[in-house]
Amino acid sequence: MGSRKPRADLVVFSSGVSHAQEQAQIIVECKAQTVKSADRKDGVGQLQSYMTACPNVIYGVWTNSLERFCYRKVTRDNLVVYEDIPDIPRFGQTETEAERPRFDQLKPATSDALLFGFRRCHDYIAGNQGLQNLKLFGNC
Repeated sequence: MGSRKPRADLVVFSSGVSHAQEQAQIIVECKAQTVKSADRKDGVGQLQSYMTACPNVIYGVWTNSLERFCYRKVTRDNLVVYEDIPDIPRFGQTETEAERPRFDQLKPATSDALLFGFRRCHDYIAGNQGLQNLKLFGNC
């Protein structure tokens, strides 16, 4: 990337290929919880710039452990665009399979995991939509 030599946090390569920039398939950027996805320097834009610089990268993931964004790089009319996708495919899985889990892959919510998930959604909506003291999901 010009004279800069930034490094992605995790890079996935196909087996048997050299670990060179032009061979990367998936890039993952992991940030501290204090970093917001819209941050100009460390947000999703950083991931997308890495994806652009690597011609064979198809997928990218950005997370700060509170939020997670997955993207598929697509070229349309000679323009690179990043499509939001629910998840990246696992090894040997197609894109369609990654977007729709099978029944046997679903797991019941245990302990307070579901409550914490709803609370996180509630807090995000309340904080970003300016809704004060509103119980969006019941007693979260």
